Amino acid sequence: MCQILNNTQLFPVMKNNETFNEWFGVKNRMHSGLEDFKETPVSYCKVHRSQFVSFFGDIDDAFIRTYLPDVRYVVIRRKDVISQAVSFYLAKKSSTFTIVDANQLKLWQENPVEINDDELLSAYDEIKDCYGKWDKYICNTPHIDIDYEDLINDSRQTIEHIFNQTGIDCDDRIIKKAIQNVTVKKMCKTETEIAKRRLLELL
Repeated sequence: MCQILNNTQLFPVMKNNETFNEWFGVKNRMHSGLEDFKETPVSYCKVHRSQFVSFFGDIDDAFIRTYLPDVRYVVIRRKDVISQAVSFYLAKKSSTFTIVDANQLKLWQENPVEINDDELLSAYDEIKDCYGKWDKYICNTPHIDIDYEDLINDSRQTIEHIFNQTGIDCDDRIIKKAIQNVTVKKMCKTETEIAKRRLLELL
């Protein structure tokens, strides 16, 4: 989803090793804390929670809204938690979470991954724990729930829904082109089905 949103060119894209100041493109002002954003607001900025926490710390939603009252959370959930846990497990074991190149995908698929019961269960528990923490964090605040399966099967409608919910105006042609230009590959390998069956046996 991030690549689709980036492809619309509505959001400044954060590059590796780039500071928040550089990312927001703010000139002649240093944003050293949330107070600065209240005085010099920014619009249409997208950030992962991990990136936000790395800069501001792990603060609660009420405090964030003091300075960013229009913040909206988009939470992607996968209905098939077993498949998500296995994908997460394989990504961690191979230290590869995103692939955009066909040759890289082929090499990744050919590189075997050992199935470890304890680590597989740990990946499942981590996914469930993550959902639980998000539910607690956003229970009383405006947010958008997105099903991963809907994003994959109907990306256009899903992105349009996010924009409608956040009040972002975007031409339909831009959304269509943004989806067409996605280069992220679906990461699936021989061990995927084996690990799914094993996880079901362990639960």
